Amino acid sequence: MENYIARLVFEIKNQSKFRQFDEQLRWIEATDFNDALEKALLLGSSETDEFLSIDSSKVLWEFIAVTALMDIKSLSHGSEILYCIKEESEAESYVKTMRLKQNALSLQAEIV
Repeated sequence: MENYIARLVFEIKNQSKFRQFDEQLRWIEATDFNDALEKALLLGSSETDEFLSIDSSKVLWEFIAVTALMDIKSLSHGSEILYCIKEESEAESYVKTMRLKQNALSLQAEIV
């Protein structure tokens, strides 16, 4: 078996006035690239779901696509796995939040 990382994209349809999307990296074990793609597609489609939120409004979690599939054996230290470019109207707040998240990880590492 070989190991792959697949990027799955879902749309979250709810009462929000903005369209929401969730991108996930998933670990896939497969015999080859084609098998990995098939497994990633099955995984994504199996996680399409519809449920009621806390306020009883309908939420649909809909699988959109597998947008990337990388063979793990070709990765080396420092290889880029995921990137996301964001435009933030509150850039200073964004940077502060990212640094707080990093500090939280550092604290978690000290505990473990």
